[in-house]
Amino acid sequence: MTIDARSLLPIAERAASTAGEIIRSKAPGVVTAKGDRDMATEVDYAVEHAVREFVSRETPEIGFVGEEEGVSRTGDGLM
Repeated sequence: MTIDARSLLPIAERAASTAGEIIRSKAPGVVTAKGDRDMATEVDYAVEHAVREFVSRETPEIGFVGEEEGVSRTGDGLM
């Protein structure tokens, strides 16, 4: 699989814009302890879910790994 990285930039920009909208529009919400010094808020999970869903829809051939929920799918090496 060969993907022109330049074609991914608009997708990344839209994903970042979506994340920014969520961060600006929601209060952090409940904080969950994920480890000794690792916390995540409801907004952290909401951002990752929205970005994961968008990126998966736009680039089904590329895998996704997120900070909060880890790997949800693998691609042919590109994540």
